[in-house]
Amino acid sequence: MEIYQPHPIEKESYEIIDGLIDLSSYPPEVQEIYKRVIHTSGDTKIIEDFHISENAIEAGVKAILNGAVILTDVTMVQAGLKRQLMEHFKLDSICWVHSPETHLLAEKDQTTRSRAAIRRAAGHIWDKPIILLVGDAPTALSEAVDLALKETFKPELIIGIPVGFVGTEQSKKELKEQSKVPYITNVGTRGGSPIAASIFNALLILASRETPEATQKVSASSIDLSLPTEQGLMRGYTTGSCATAAAKAAFSFLTNGKAPTEIEIELPSEETLTIPVNFARKTDQGAIAQVTKDAGDDPDVTHKCSVEVEVKRNDLMEFQFFAGPGVGTVCEEGLQLAKGQPAINPIPRVMIQSNLTQQQEKPGCPGDWKNTGLDIIISIPGGEEIAKKTYNPRIGVQGGLSILGTSGIVEPMSLSAWQAAVEIYIDVALATQADSIVFSPGKWGQNFFHKRAKTPLNQICMISNFMGSALDHLKKRLGENNYPLETLKIAGHPGKLAKVIDSHWNTHSKESPMAVPIIVRLASEIFRDETVKEMENAISVEQIIQISHREGFITRLFDLVSLEIAKSIAEYLGGKPKVEVYLADFKGNLIGSFTGL
Repeated sequence: MEIYQPHPIEKESYEIIDGLIDLSSYPPEVQEIYKRVIHTSGDTKIIEDFHISENAIEAGVKAILNGAVILTDVTMVQAGLKRQLMEHFKLDSICWVHSPETHLLAEKDQTTRSRAAIRRAAGHIWDKPIILLVGDAPTALSEAVDLALKETFKPELIIGIPVGFVGTEQSKKELKEQSKVPYITNVGTRGGSPIAASIFNALLILASRETPEATQKVSASSIDLSLPTEQGLMRGYTTGSCATAAAKAAFSFLTNGKAPTEIEIELPSEETLTIPVNFARKTDQGAIAQVTKDAGDDPDVTHKCSVEVEVKRNDLMEFQFFAGPGVGTVCEEGLQLAKGQPAINPIPRVMIQSNLTQQQEKPGCPGDWKNTGLDIIISIPGGEEIAKKTYNPRIGVQGGLSILGTSGIVEPMSLSAWQAAVEIYIDVALATQADSIVFSPGKWGQNFFHKRAKTPLNQICMISNFMGSALDHLKKRLGENNYPLETLKIAGHPGKLAKVIDSHWNTHSKESPMAVPIIVRLASEIFRDETVKEMENAISVEQIIQISHREGFITRLFDLVSLEIAKSIAEYLGGKPKVEVYLADFKGNLIGSFTGL
């Protein structure tokens, strides 16, 4: 039975459409889209102007099945999305056109709010695929195409159906002529939010028709970690995957008496992964198995550590998790787990329970193991020492390492892993109920505030290059809870932080230009022309620091830089909390600050 059942009137409308126009020359998936567009517009001729790029439908359906975020240019498009199917696929829709941050960016860039909203989306770091729906604003579509051509915005699919007489035809022409992003669009002035929504609804319906056989093929596919990434790096598997494999190996030994040398586990994506098993043997009340963590080319301190899991029966008819030696315990509020819980994160718990439940449900499983609860005790030999090299002690996990992982796979230098860590630091900092917290891209800000100002480490958030996503998470948390936060303190080197003055919210060198021109622009307000010219030829911000120090204006310049950074961040946050900025050179000397915004 299909997930989506059309209303009788809708079904009758489709039958009428079949009698008005012959769509048999089109593939079935295109027919689905065209019927829905005709149904929405009441016009059988509207599809004559439509263009669907190669693989556009496939890309859209795949993105939906992978939990895409649906970005819209106006809220009217959001209103037209089929709620039942959105909820079924657990999809979120976002429209930023009316947010205060977008208004501020539009004023700053002297552009439309629609363009500004797309620029914000391009600057945001997404951990899910993006589908862009444009049903009203041609400027939003033009901006999306421009950023796609520059490869700074990469949605999986653009449905571009703006309506109107100003810029509409040109924006659609630009979309058709680009080849970076799959698209669905039409020609001319016709279009609108209901039609954009109807196209996406057709994709939702197509996604809902994925057969059980097709789903089985996806779930049966195996990940080959011997294949490098596009960057030539090797992937690995998380401690969560290690614990799942060891638990499954121990349970297998308990139920068939054989010690496996490798074990296949199912990941959250329903793909499978085969992991070597070091040993499996009986214990007094159950069995224990061990695997070795392989982080691939990721610089992970847990690489090559051993993860051991003992499995034994309990009479509670439920799964219970325990921290053995080397696995930490949560001792502070603000983490995903309650205080006092073993530091075994939610997704690894689900992975372990799911894989063991599958084993219990197999026909060959002995009856006394089919309907029983299980105790899962996870240990990491030497984990307490390894944990001292991680952030666990400062975020409130004591006594060892955490069992982590969201996908089960370690991507080398994974952006999502960094972002997840940043969000944890912010949650922990806010949970202290402090009136101020610190964002620091690197170690200097941490050392400055912890050693000089005696700020507790759990109130200092290491955000790396992810200023934009860190601020987004902070805003989200402040909106959800009544934290007493009065001040956000930003501390670091101007080579990174000054980039936010020009709205570069990911400060990584691959994602944003150098800060030299920004600081030179500010320096022109202070220095003589010949000094500014020398700075224009500087190859780094550190060289500008040296020049300004020589000229005796270092504090004046970087106080101004601090002010501009504070203004940009305050605008991004919507004016609350208060923002302070502290800048240092590479030697750790404070060279400028601003504490008044």
